[in-house]
Amino acid sequence: MKCPYCNEADTKVIDSRPADDNSSIRRRRQCERCGKRFTTYEKLETMPLMVIKKDNTREAYDRSKIEAGIIHSCHKRPVSPQQIGVMIDEIENQIFNREEREISTAVIGELVMEKLKQVDEVAYVRFASVYREFKDVSTFMEELGKLLEKKIYCLMGKPENWKMPKELLKEDRATALWCYQHGEDAGFSTDVLRESPYMFLAVKGKQKTFAVIVVDTKKEAIGTFERGIVGTIIHECVFALEKEELLNKQREAEMRLEKEQLRANLLRSISHDLRSPLTSISGNAENLLANEEKLPAGRRREIYRDIYDDSKWLINLVENLLSITRIENGNMKLDMQGEIVEEVIEEALKHVNFRGKDQSVRIECDEILMAKMDLKLMLQVIINLVDNAVKYTPKNAEILIKAEAEGEKVILSVRDNGTGLTPEQKEKVFDMYYTVNRGIGDARRGMGLGLPLCQAIVKAHGSRLEVCDNTPKGTVFKFALSKEEILL
Repeated sequence: MKCPYCNEADTKVIDSRPADDNSSIRRRRQCERCGKRFTTYEKLETMPLMVIKKDNTREAYDRSKIEAGIIHSCHKRPVSPQQIGVMIDEIENQIFNREEREISTAVIGELVMEKLKQVDEVAYVRFASVYREFKDVSTFMEELGKLLEKKIYCLMGKPENWKMPKELLKEDRATALWCYQHGEDAGFSTDVLRESPYMFLAVKGKQKTFAVIVVDTKKEAIGTFERGIVGTIIHECVFALEKEELLNKQREAEMRLEKEQLRANLLRSISHDLRSPLTSISGNAENLLANEEKLPAGRRREIYRDIYDDSKWLINLVENLLSITRIENGNMKLDMQGEIVEEVIEEALKHVNFRGKDQSVRIECDEILMAKMDLKLMLQVIINLVDNAVKYTPKNAEILIKAEAEGEKVILSVRDNGTGLTPEQKEKVFDMYYTVNRGIGDARRGMGLGLPLCQAIVKAHGSRLEVCDNTPKGTVFKFALSKEEILL
């Protein structure tokens, strides 16, 4: 302890006793040089060591977490519990000897890997694969390159898809091809083309070869331990690739099943929903043919209106079905042009069937706005949104179509004052074939195609269709389009 008076390092304790709170020791010291006395207090350090996690959050150090990671890595390996205990003790000593209040998980991970590397190569690779977050073959290869301190190339997939490095010659490609086809190692230190400076390692599963690893050995022998690590890493690669392939096959099967179910639901829905308007058109046409002269003019106009409404609905349905098909096939191409938004809205309203509900429809544009869009597709979006508002609102409801500038965007919205949507309905409303039954008579005609189609078209325009509550009641659907300058 340094003397506070003369800075002499040589001091001695002449008296020690507990402090009043019994949590520290009071010591009287005397300087050997100047003879002056002073008091020091010795207190037990109670602040725990804090571990900084990857997301920068902190938690108290816990030995059991290191223990769990090492035990898991050494599972079914020739590593005794005594060895594991010694490793953990040595790691802990290294941690606390740093005499720091905080330590990152990265530092702890490196200390653990260094110890495992000395004990068992398989355990080392297992721990590294989790700690390094090995997600694909490239991350495995990076680690392998670091361990061997050599250049590593990975030829992934089928030979026709290989991207050969410039350093590799034609004969090297031939060797790699042989390695892939036979599922056996070749090149340096093997029994096949051993004169090559490269080692060609097959990443082979039970049924196929996934990749070929090329190691630039520079004709330097790879040690037994390093070779063991190479073998372990390749094994882990195969395991990861086979697992990924299995998961992909499961996903594909699930997607095929889901698609088939959706198509079956669509066919059932089409069959059911087409029957009513077609039957209505057929019956009304038959009635006109048989009784046209007997029917009063007012009744004939009602029948004509019913035929028109039903045919209009069928045309809209067919347009939606065709657009959905184009989207699923990836054939939807946009013809982007600058259009005056108010004129587009007015054109769309000409094609909306209001079903005799006498809704009040208003267009609100504060200024002349021009936006970049595919006119045909955008008309379909507005028609569907307004049609949806008409369908799910009662007679004499108010529908507002609003366009307003917001920076470099034009925000287009369709608002109604109907019953609105529940939180659950808002989450599902853009799902294919989902329909909302809100007790409105015309809602039976919904097939759940309109809003998903609108969302797809809006996304193709670089935006997103959103749904929210209207104030004081009702629903708002809105999206943004890129604003275009109007040249006068």
